[in-house]
Parts: sequence; C-alpha cells; structure tokens
Amino acid sequence: MRVALPPAFRFLGRWHTAPALVANGLVRVFTAFERAIPSGAAIEAFIRARRPDAVIVTPLVTDRCSQVDVIKSAQALGIPGVLCVASWDHLTTKGLMRVQPDLVAVWNEAQKTEAVQLHGTDPARVVVTGAQPFDRWFERRPSDREAFCRRAGLEPGKPFVLFVGSTASISAPDAELAFVRRWIDAVRAEPSMSEIGILVRPHPYNAGHWRDVAFDDLPNVAIYPRVANPVNEADRQDYFDSLYHSEAIVGVNTTAMIEAAIVGRTVHSVLADEFRDTQSGTLHFRYLLSENGGFLRIATSLAEHATQLAETLRAPAVGRDACARFVASFIRPHGTDVSATPILADALERVCGQRARATRVPLALSPLRGLLWITAAMARSRDPQRPKATTKRKVA
Repeated sequence: MRVALPPAFRFLGRWHTAPALVANGLVRVFTAFERAIPSGAAIEAFIRARRPDAVIVTPLVTDRCSQVDVIKSAQALGIPGVLCVASWDHLTTKGLMRVQPDLVAVWNEAQKTEAVQLHGTDPARVVVTGAQPFDRWFERRPSDREAFCRRAGLEPGKPFVLFVGSTASISAPDAELAFVRRWIDAVRAEPSMSEIGILVRPHPYNAGHWRDVAFDDLPNVAIYPRVANPVNEADRQDYFDSLYHSEAIVGVNTTAMIEAAIVGRTVHSVLADEFRDTQSGTLHFRYLLSENGGFLRIATSLAEHATQLAETLRAPAVGRDACARFVASFIRPHGTDVSATPILADALERVCGQRARATRVPLALSPLRGLLWITAAMARSRDPQRPKATTKRKVA
C-alpha cells in the first residue's frame, strides 16, 4: 500500500531496502515524531464520556485505522491501553506499533519475542494468554459426514482432500485459480489418488474469482462454499465439518492450516514459485515448518507433493503428532485443555484495576512538534487539490 509522504521525506518512497542500521535509525526518528504529536481532544472527549477502566484495540499495527490515536488519548487520560494480538501474522507483516500500550496480550512465547524484538515492547508489559480466537474449535463435534458430502457436492462413499484458499495478499486470484488446476491434475496423476474426492474451499475474503469457476470435466471435485464467512454458528459448523471429514488439508499460507492442526489433520503445502514471497518470504509461515517445530509436510514440487499426499492417505496419522506438538506450544501454551479466553479475561481485569499515570508529550519533543506543523503546512500549500482562497468584493 502506498502512503503519501510529506515533501521532506518523499525520497523514502524510492527506497526498497536499507541496511538494518539505517532502517532502525529511521524507525527511531519517526517514533519520536509520533510521540511529539499531541493527543486528540475529540478522541479524549469520546473516551472520557464513556468512563472506561481500559481501552482495548486490535490490531494497532496497520495504517488503515486511528487506533494509535485511541491508545495515545487513553494514556493521556490515565486510562490503560491494551493491544490484544488477534492473528498469527499481525506482529510480523502488518506494520509497527507506533505507540506502546500498557499491556500487550500475545498467544505464545514466539509472539512475545516478536513484540519485544520487532516492536520494542517492554517484556514486563507482555502477557502470554494462548490463542483465544481458536478456542471455539477445541470442543466442537462434527455433524453427519454423508450429509456434509452431499451438501458440498462430493461422493459420500469416497475420501476427500481439502484445499483451503488464502487471502488476496497471499494468493492473487488469477495465480490461485491456475495453481489449483495444476494441483488437481498432479494429485489425480498419482495412481492411488485417481478417484480421490477434492474439495476446494475459497477464502471468505478472496472468493469472488471462484463464483463462476466450474470443474465439470473433473469427477468428484467441488468448490464449496462459493461465498461464506464462518462467523455464525451454522457456517462455523460447516467449516469445521470440511476440516474434520477430510483425510488431509492442503494450502499455500493461511490460518486454516492452524485450524486443521487443531482438528488433527495432516497439513500439506507446496513451495510454489508464484507464492515464494508469501511463503518463505514471510516470518509467520516459518513457524509452520518442521525445522521450527511446525507441522507442515512441505514439498518442493507438485510431483513430490502428490507422493506425500498419497502417504498420508495410506497412514492418516502420519502428521498428527507434529500437529499436537504445535498446538501445545503455539496455540495453547498453558495446556491443550486450558482455554485461552479466561486467561485473557484475567489479564484484562488486572489491568483494569491499575490506574495509569497520565502521559503527555515530553517538553523535549516540543521542537519536533513545531517541525511537524511546518511540514504539514508546506504539504497543504503544495497540494494541487486544495481549494484556493477567493476574495469577496463588497457590492454597494
């Protein structure tokens, strides 16, 4: 995403990389600028009127929200600000914390390390709770397999493999469509899987390109559901059934892989050229690799992948021990039978009982505030879209 830079810093838009020393120096400079910006009076009034014991946000690290200003305003009022990390990639791929909350709730020790090393968070402000977004999958039970297969358009009497789609930022629509077709051909070329059922489940945020796709020339292949986001009970059950009733799960890079591990299904992936940057090029994907304690069965070619998939179908439990180990460390570090949500609730109750000291812009940063004002004024004066002032003539 491109960001409009002030004229004084426009040269940074031409940079693609920088040495670590330079990059870290720039982060410190812009963090100081952020600290020099005072809290917004309107946001303070909004928060004050609601008299909260704490202000909680997520994800904080993106540019498309005003959560930085919300946390800053809360702290200016002496109200604790909390970040609840909601996804496994928020601390590695979305941006930096430009203001430090009073509490950062993370899933596991790996995310705690990310918060400390990548975002400069004080370790004393980080609490490891487990991954509460996944609590809903641990106690769930499957519905009837035959009924699910008929609903999805699969032959109930045959096993099936599930392909789970990714977001557009990971898997571009055209690339995903082409890859899935090649993937199906490679799977069906393996003699033992020539009649295996294949279910393609598009990602709910990247499903538009699947609406008109049909694999009519391929028997026992279904795309289901065309559009669905499992945020209600019926859709969640349907999603869970697709994981539970499959023999194995295949994906590029998606949270569904973690959910499959919770269900105990062996998860496969192929290191495809078109997805190199969004697989091995991302920090969070590496957590899934076996050398880092992950559970993925990785192949470097579709032929190798088909062979691995055939092995899993012959011995479905082949990857389940790795799934269990990953879940115990990454999802529920306090014990696989211990829900993460109550731990988070306890941490929030504790922070609500702590009255923070009101924070304001340090006097030492006042010169930076003046520089920011001048820079903003220059940007406004050079903006060709800014309406020009007109002179009104008084008519007698």
